[in-house]
Amino acid sequence: MGLVRAGFIPIPPGAKPGFDHADVYPTANIQKPAQIAVIDCERAVLERALEVPSEGPHGLWLDSGRLFCAADGGVLVVLDRGSGEVIASLPLAGVPDVVMHDPDLRRLYVAIGEPGFVCSFDSKGLEPMETVETEAGAHTTGWDVVGRALYVFCPGSGGAAVYEERA
Repeated sequence: MGLVRAGFIPIPPGAKPGFDHADVYPTANIQKPAQIAVIDCERAVLERALEVPSEGPHGLWLDSGRLFCAADGGVLVVLDRGSGEVIASLPLAGVPDVVMHDPDLRRLYVAIGEPGFVCSFDSKGLEPMETVETEAGAHTTGWDVVGRALYVFCPGSGGAAVYEERA
């Protein structure tokens, strides 16, 4: 399996061109000191903070009791949500931004804006799968679970590159 660029969707520029993202997770990350804050959403209180052994926790994903934290130190740190123990530390091709996951494919995707890559990992075996070149500045992604497609927003090209997961 691997990502294959399957298309491009032009997006008209706004008054201030550029792309960014927003999402809601039951956890949050803190850049300094390098921690992941675990928040009890029902009580709206900080449950605890987990130490991240790399600078600048950035992208974050929670799956099956594991936290996948892409850190500015150029690593994907995998922590046990319960104990905070580091399960793995996997190298990235640069400073990361967004993390997306497909639980059925067991694939984790990490966007890296400079120089412009998406790194994918086997989320079960915690092994690198591939690194795909995108475009400089392309750090925001979206994952279509049904269509098995990764959308990479490319500010230089003014659109979204579409990568399909193929065998």
